[in-house]
Amino acid sequence: MLQQIWYEEAWKSPHTVKYKGDSEFVIYKGVKLEKTNDGLKLLDVRFNDFYTKLPKKDKKLLKIHGFIKGCDHIMYRRDGIRCTKYKLKLEALYTDLKYYEKNINRRNKRAFIKKIGIVKKHIRENLDLFVFYSTRRDQFKVKYQLK
Repeated sequence: MLQQIWYEEAWKSPHTVKYKGDSEFVIYKGVKLEKTNDGLKLLDVRFNDFYTKLPKKDKKLLKIHGFIKGCDHIMYRRDGIRCTKYKLKLEALYTDLKYYEKNINRRNKRAFIKKIGIVKKHIRENLDLFVFYSTRRDQFKVKYQLK
């Protein structure tokens, strides 16, 4: 019953991907809600063609908030984990950068200059991803008027 309400909510939303053909389903932020002969099925479709069942902690968020807002909460939580991961990566990269810059005269200068360039490239890439995910978290806070 609850999943039917989620399905109707998701079908009305302009932000979901909808398909109606030999099967009928709605996808929003990596969660697929599919109509089957047995009822409605929730799947995690983020990674590949082999969809997995949605974890219990994610289903709990859907029960509390509904389909659209629940999916937004799931994404907010996942983005928080990603931000932490990228922050730790950046800290390690900056530590490496300081080491290479400090010890450039002691060892093979050419090799250290190359390593510095590689580390700076990785810093830029990880910083871009950190800013992307933290911005999505900020947008979630604005959308749901959180602090």
